[in-house]
Amino acid sequence: MILAGDIGGTHARLAFFDVVDGRFSLISASVFPSREYRGLDEIVVKFVDSSNVRPDAACFGIAGPVRNGRVEASNLPWIIDSKRLADELNPAHQ
Repeated sequence: MILAGDIGGTHARLAFFDVVDGRFSLISASVFPSREYRGLDEIVVKFVDSSNVRPDAACFGIAGPVRNGRVEASNLPWIIDSKRLADELNPAHQ
């Protein structure tokens, strides 16, 4: 199961995809108003918990340069740290 996200200043769009025979199949998707949350981790945890699905992998598109697994979103007051997000999701162990 893959968790994918398009993270923008207005909305954060998250979706779960399953891969079957090399094709991606949408399982579920939600849109969150970005500015109503303190950070991406809060949105991701809410989406994952409400879906009762645990990802094996995750990938997010976020505006801003990524340096050492960390990005300061250019259009949000968020700092996204890949290690912290991975620790919260722990996709390989849940």
